[in-house]
Amino acid sequence: MADDELKAKLKQVIDMAIFSQLLEMDDDEVREFSSSAVYEIIEAGENTVEDMDKALN
Repeated sequence: MADDELKAKLKQVIDMAIFSQLLEMDDDEVREFSSSAVYEIIEAGENTVEDMDKALN
């Protein structure tokens, strides 16, 4: 997948203004805070989908 295509798809699912604000909260280039927050959000989303799947079956 080309870089431009990936960026276009990400803009459909990620509010870039909020994501940019999240990145600004980091004090260093490692982005420890924001990467941790993003992984937690992804995990919560995965758990929600699993719970919905269980409820529908």
